[in-house]
Amino acid sequence: MIKSFYLILLFVITYETIPNLGSVSSSTSSQYMYLPMKKDHKYGDDICYYREYDDKLHYYIFYVKPCEKGKYCQFEITAHPFGYCVDLPINTTTLSLWKESCDSEVDCQNGLSCINSKCTKICPNQIYQNSKINFVCLPDDERIDDNFCLKYDYSYDSNNNPTRVLTYHGNYPGLPNECGLINYKPVNYKFYNDDSVLEDDIQYIEENRKWCTIGSVPDNEFVTDKKYCYSGFALNFYPNKLYKNPSKNSVIQSNQPISKLCVSPIEVDFKNPLANDGCIITYQILEQNPKKYNSKLGSGVTCSETIVIESERYKEFIDAFNEANEEDKQNCYNIDDYKYRCKNVKLIKLWYFYKHPEDYLFYKDRDKLQKVLDFKIQREFPTYYEFTQYLNYSYLLFLLILIIM
Repeated sequence: MIKSFYLILLFVITYETIPNLGSVSSSTSSQYMYLPMKKDHKYGDDICYYREYDDKLHYYIFYVKPCEKGKYCQFEITAHPFGYCVDLPINTTTLSLWKESCDSEVDCQNGLSCINSKCTKICPNQIYQNSKINFVCLPDDERIDDNFCLKYDYSYDSNNNPTRVLTYHGNYPGLPNECGLINYKPVNYKFYNDDSVLEDDIQYIEENRKWCTIGSVPDNEFVTDKKYCYSGFALNFYPNKLYKNPSKNSVIQSNQPISKLCVSPIEVDFKNPLANDGCIITYQILEQNPKKYNSKLGSGVTCSETIVIESERYKEFIDAFNEANEEDKQNCYNIDDYKYRCKNVKLIKLWYFYKHPEDYLFYKDRDKLQKVLDFKIQREFPTYYEFTQYLNYSYLLFLLILIIM
């Protein structure tokens, strides 16, 4: 009797199901749902999913499982309702980089030539590398300064009006660095207003740009892309860090840039009538008091209910990224574009949750649905392979009890 009770309880604990995941656009305009694939299915071990259509519910039901290490799920071929586990593509080809040895042109990476058995580029003056794949010949009025990725020198007239006269470039230090951190400096100058009166004014000029990596820039700094912010989020401001043009001169006003300032989102309000069909974003900069940003009066804001949770997930990913070894940093800094390079399963999973906050909310702490989650992650990022043990501790405990009995 006791053994029968434990068998029933074991069945209840291990039963796996999943609710409808919503409709998707497809040629059939059908809805679909995922269910974990049963071990005793009849289609073979190399199947990663099979689908069946429920005529009553008008649903496609996908029975899924992730593939083993070294394989990924190949989608349906010639409309067969199966996905197959096939080998991951292996790229063993290497090309010689700048200043590395070569025998002919084809040995070098794109943009370089094989000259005197070295991969290089013929330039009349200096050559510098501004990214992994780009090599540029510098004109006479430009220089090299490896302390920055870009730096500018200015001259000033009698009224202290600045004019850019010299540009410095820094050679690319290697992955995962990118030229993304912007530094501005204020310049107090004088100009003649409409009444021909000399008036004091201020303008901001770009002083330099520095190398940075994803998530390495704290709040209150300007960047070329929000991905460099630790928060993974930025709002547009003038260089004075206000959404108010700092200059009085109409000519200078039109030249004052609006750039992305790293901030941490706290809340997004869609219901406030003052938002006028936009949204009001509550954000914080470091330890300062929270502030509001009206999307209708600002610029470059895409209102979304997931802004805050995406920022939280991004920080989790960046924390793990910072703890990773150098090889993983170089291979996982851009998982979306280079899906076959990153092999760090923790980083892949955290990045997937950042890209899909709805799956984070639904699948976290639902151990019985881990097989479905792992399938979905691997479907998007094929190198994801190390999966949660589906036999959890409760399951093993009950098995042990049954064995003892």
